[in-house]
Amino acid sequence: MRAYHNQIVENAVSYIAKRYYDAFGEPVNQMRMYKVLSLFDYACTVQLGRPCTEMTYLALQMGPVPNELYNGDETIFSSFVTKRFDVNGKTYKYYFSVIEPDMDYFTKKEIEILDGILDEFIGKNLTTNQ
Repeated sequence: MRAYHNQIVENAVSYIAKRYYDAFGEPVNQMRMYKVLSLFDYACTVQLGRPCTEMTYLALQMGPVPNELYNGDETIFSSFVTKRFDVNGKTYKYYFSVIEPDMDYFTKKEIEILDGILDEFIGKNLTTNQ
C-alpha cells in the first residue's frame, strides 16, 4: 500500500466530485462515484501495472464498489463529505468536495488517466448502466 493511501483516496474522490459538480451543477451520486473510481483503478492497473487508489473492491450486482467508501468510516477523510437523502424509502448518497483537491499526490500519468475517464463520463453524460 502506498504511504499516502488515505490522501490519495480522499483527493481522488474530491477531484471527481468537483469535476462532476463543475460540469452539471449538482453533486455526484454514490454509484457514479464508484464506477469512475473502479474504472480509474482498472485503467491504472492496465497502463501502469498497479491501481492508483489501492482500494479493495467488492463485486455487487450493479458493479464494483470500493469497500473503504461503501463499508468504511468516511469521517477519516477531510476533503469531501457525503450526504444522504431519503426519497420514497430509498437512501441516496452524494459526494461533495469541500476543498480544492491536492493533485500533487498523483503522477502526471495518473491525472491523465483520471481526466480521460471523467472527460468520457461527463462529456457524454453517461448513465451508470452505460
